[in-house]
Amino acid sequence: MTRAVPLAMDRYGVTLRLECPRAHEDVRLPFPRPVTEIDQVGPQIHALLAAARRVSHRNGLPV
Repeated sequence: MTRAVPLAMDRYGVTLRLECPRAHEDVRLPFPRPVTEIDQVGPQIHALLAAARRVSHRNGLPV
């Protein structure tokens, strides 16, 4: 993968485009719970990033 580009966000999560040299794939990352107020977006994104860090550390991948 060469980069991840945010495509869309709604109250249920974020859609990213994962770009590779010869192709791309869109993936959906759901929030732990739906956002009901705009001030909840930041904490929900932080929760997604924290979960990704935990998984990468368990698998021995660099962060």
